[in-house]
Amino acid sequence: MRPFILKIFLSVLISLFIAVPVHAQEKPPAKQSTGILRTILDDIEFTSRLKTEYDDNIFLSENNENSDIREVFTQHLRYNKSFDQHFWKLEYTGNHSYYIEESTNVLDHTADFLYSYRPFTNLSLGLGNTFYWLQDSRITAALGDRLLALGYIQNTPSFEIKYEAHPRLTLSSHLAQQMLNVRNDQNADFIDHKRTTAINKLSYKLTEDQNMSGFLGYDYDTITFPHIEEKAATSHRGLLGLTKKFSGIGNVTAEAGYKYTDIDETNVDDENVDYRLSMESNFSLFTKLTVFYNYNVKNPSLRREYSQYASNLGSITLTHTMDPKTSCQLGYSHERQDFNSSNVLSGQSPVDRQTYIQTFNTGLNRKLNNWLTLEVTYDYTKRDTDFVSEGYTDNKYGIALTARY
Repeated sequence: MRPFILKIFLSVLISLFIAVPVHAQEKPPAKQSTGILRTILDDIEFTSRLKTEYDDNIFLSENNENSDIREVFTQHLRYNKSFDQHFWKLEYTGNHSYYIEESTNVLDHTADFLYSYRPFTNLSLGLGNTFYWLQDSRITAALGDRLLALGYIQNTPSFEIKYEAHPRLTLSSHLAQQMLNVRNDQNADFIDHKRTTAINKLSYKLTEDQNMSGFLGYDYDTITFPHIEEKAATSHRGLLGLTKKFSGIGNVTAEAGYKYTDIDETNVDDENVDYRLSMESNFSLFTKLTVFYNYNVKNPSLRREYSQYASNLGSITLTHTMDPKTSCQLGYSHERQDFNSSNVLSGQSPVDRQTYIQTFNTGLNRKLNNWLTLEVTYDYTKRDTDFVSEGYTDNKYGIALTARY
């Protein structure tokens, strides 16, 4: 136990050592230099975070769980800039995780880019890209409907256009292409894919006070697996919905959709109706509640046996600010994944299977001063499934310090 306590103590000291030199000179205000470099630096937000976490099931095993202590060092950089009709956002997050008992390092990187241009007051154009890189390791993580201990690269470029044709009428379209590549080719067959989506929506404000609006849309989705042609699918989804704002309370959005999926000719096509409900409420300036429920939403499967699965997912999140320096949050979600025999690929046994996933998380944040924040967290995940050796229970307890420069 002593080495564990010593490591926590050293982690806190390291975080303070990183943060203090930058802020120790806040007493006399520095001379304001001019120029492009200074302007850029003023718009950059940079944070360092050091977290110590105890995980009682690092491999997400059904039996014979292995626990470990993980040290996570996170660097986060964000640059926002707007001028005239232009807006830029660049964001990077890098995590270096070290598992003490396993003596294992795991790296991951996320980079986001967004550029928006508004040539006219009623027209905006946007370009974006999200890149994610995860190192190969023995540590298991969830990816879609799978549990994998694999490194991969995922890149998602996107384009968006929004046009306000009338004070009440808005048209929008969002195009994206997701490319996922597992670096270990021996395990890539049913996971590597390219997915293209087009989400088109027309929104109309139904009342003059703009508290109620209706919308309809059309979503196009096509996915291909370079190693397995029979998993290729193209879907068309029409949707209809309504958003209602309640003054001083929040807003509610309800949506219904019909989806037709054309799966490779060797498999049966699919028709599906789904429903989505979300609510956001501010009880006060200090308390916010967010709830959503998605019923029978079909997603592509990354499994060998199935082309797709149905997700029934509900979530509730509560955040509360206790005082200007202290806040807390609670979150719970429950998902049921249905794998129907009608979606089994040719040559596989037609079996119905289900997976139930519950998560609970809570955290307490305390600002120690204007640049250093202390955070205490707890995360719980339980997975019950008909798939062999994929059920597990996982508890994580963490404490972190974040320094803002």
